[in-house]
Amino acid sequence: MIEIILLIQEIGAPGFLQDAGYTTRKDGLGAAVIQRILTEVFLRKQDMPEWLNDTITLQGGASQTVERFNKIRSTINDGLGAQKGLTNPSLQAFQRWETDLVFIDEYLKEMTIVYPA
Repeated sequence: MIEIILLIQEIGAPGFLQDAGYTTRKDGLGAAVIQRILTEVFLRKQDMPEWLNDTITLQGGASQTVERFNKIRSTINDGLGAQKGLTNPSLQAFQRWETDLVFIDEYLKEMTIVYPA
């Protein structure tokens, strides 16, 4: 378990966001690039192989849906929770995830399509 937490600390939240290029790595991507990646994942605008896109849809729901929104938010919260559990957490990663959650809540949430039941 410790190794997984250290890996998350090193490379960021695992899963489909990481596959799309998302990272909280120190000296990594700037906020604008991270926000673009999050938006592209949410809207399904990434240039990626079809198999990866299918995997993302299976893992996180269709683009612009509540399921995709919740999956993105949950993935970032997983990384944030792992950091909070460390005795010496990465302040930089913690701040990045917090900033990304604010962006998601303030920007991506407005673009979510809710389909009638």
